[in-house]
Amino acid sequence: MFSLEDQQEILRLFKVGNATQHDMNSIYDLLRKYVRPNAAPYILNCNCQQSISAYYQALLEWYASNADKFNNKN
Repeated sequence: MFSLEDQQEILRLFKVGNATQHDMNSIYDLLRKYVRPNAAPYILNCNCQQSISAYYQALLEWYASNADKFNNKN
C-alpha cells in the first residue's frame, strides 16, 4: 500500500508553489488513497473543508505522522 512512487510524489508535491491541474489531481488521488477514501471531489477557490488547499494540508499532516510507513517493505 505504501509505495515508494507515492512517497516520491508526495515529496514532490510538498515543493510545488503553484499547483497545476495535474498536481491538484495527484493531491486528491493520494488523499483518497491514504487519508480519506470517501473524500468528495475538491473545490477550487473556496475556503471550505472540500477545497484543494484543505486537502493538501490534510495530506501534509498525514504524511508528517506516517512517513515512516513508506520505509517498510511490503
